[in-house]
Amino acid sequence: MIKKCCDCGTQIFGWTARRCNRCSGKKKIIPPQDRFWLHIKKTDTCWFWEGGKTTAGYGTLSNSGSKTGFPILAHRLSYEIHNGIIPEGKLVMHSCDKPSCVNPLHLSIGTNAENIKDAKMKGRFPKGSSHWNAKLKEKDVIKIRSLNGIISHKDIGMLFKVTRSTVYDIIKNKKWTHVT
Repeated sequence: MIKKCCDCGTQIFGWTARRCNRCSGKKKIIPPQDRFWLHIKKTDTCWFWEGGKTTAGYGTLSNSGSKTGFPILAHRLSYEIHNGIIPEGKLVMHSCDKPSCVNPLHLSIGTNAENIKDAKMKGRFPKGSSHWNAKLKEKDVIKIRSLNGIISHKDIGMLFKVTRSTVYDIIKNKKWTHVT
């Protein structure tokens, strides 16, 4: 198997080796911003991270030598390399919606609320029964609305194992608004 040395980027052979012979005996720490470029594959639009990734697909880079030891998210590092410090409490958002992209032209600063709004506008935010925490299905919502006025909200809630206020919000179209 052919890989790149995690320190200098030269090609190495083997299944377990992480460093080339020249780097393996050294304790040299290369700054993340220098190692960053070893893991990039540029296309016409996106720059894809080919190093380690989170389960959600975001690129990660080890932060050896730091006090925390936590990995650095590659898109955040890319933003800082090209644009400067990320303000405290801000996120780096992707306009291309590809978690492994680190192209600085596709990255912008925003709040968590702005990121959620962007995801909802683009149809990437789970809603209805596709949401991980959903207790109801779309057919249940239609049935709840059809039972309005026939039995009490409390009894409807007991039937579907949800609260009376959830039933009220569904009937008043404050929740599950995508179901007609």
